[in-house]
Amino acid sequence: MNIIEFDESGRILSVVTYFEARSILEQLYPGRLILSEDRVVSQSCDYVKANELLSRPLSPVVMKGGVLDGVPAGARVWVDEQSYLADGTEIELQIEHKGHYRIRVESWPFMDFECVYEN
Repeated sequence: MNIIEFDESGRILSVVTYFEARSILEQLYPGRLILSEDRVVSQSCDYVKANELLSRPLSPVVMKGGVLDGVPAGARVWVDEQSYLADGTEIELQIEHKGHYRIRVESWPFMDFECVYEN
């Protein structure tokens, strides 16, 4: 059986395969573990919501030309190594220097959105 430890936001902290009695583990870690027997668990692709193991949804973000649309409020937007906090409105990339820039949007529990922007 897989033992899944998670935090209050549903992020999976650890996954261990264990062969002891389920009831002992539930007593040792009340409300902090999910015990899954039916599938492989991925810390990067899965999360926990209401004590249910779920696949992280795809990001709602889309790039339209130089505009990021669908960025949720509170998302962290990265342009190369510089980060910004999104307010929920569309984001127009205004980058002066010509080149290629790696764009990443982090908004839990969505999967990260990543693309390369060229101006």
